[in-house]
Amino acid sequence: MAWPLKTLSSNESISAIQPVISNSIRKTFEMLLDTLQSDKLLPPVYGGPTRSDSTFNALKATEHLGFQWALVHDAARPFLSDEMISTGLESAKLTGASVAAIPATDSIKLGHIDGTLRLNLDRSQTWMAQTPQIASFSLLLNAHKSHANELDKFTDESAILHSSGTKVQIFQGSPWNIKLTTEADLVLARHFADSGLVPLQHSGKHG
Repeated sequence: MAWPLKTLSSNESISAIQPVISNSIRKTFEMLLDTLQSDKLLPPVYGGPTRSDSTFNALKATEHLGFQWALVHDAARPFLSDEMISTGLESAKLTGASVAAIPATDSIKLGHIDGTLRLNLDRSQTWMAQTPQIASFSLLLNAHKSHANELDKFTDESAILHSSGTKVQIFQGSPWNIKLTTEADLVLARHFADSGLVPLQHSGKHG
């Protein structure tokens, strides 16, 4: 969590950071705050049962602050870079919203609920979404408000925006911008950090 928070804190385009946490990590997060020393960090809010509920909680908590743009980033992706932030913001300015993604390199299959193959998707038109995902603050807030009773249907902000009729730009993400979901992901991330493969923007390898 410290790594993307440090990147966001040092980025000139970011004016404030609204952390969204679970109660189970509250004490850990409070200890983390002592090491960050960032005046951009707002008091954390608690997340909801789904990612979309958590984003909605953050948007409602900051609605009164008058932000023009909202950038949503998953703390499970530690290797956020200034380049991704700037590229994403410029992309979002084209239509009001953007999503980081990388082209699929594997063959993508759509399956039936019983585990059998249903459809082969065209790999040349298939992308794997990442964060950051950036949108006009009002667009993103209104999209969540209009789908407030069905937020569990959506896995990310771009899906909610697309469902609301917003044209979402796809901008080039990074293969280094991995999401730590499994133990293997954590091993890979440690290798990235220790080997210097990822261009870190902070001094020190681990924070």
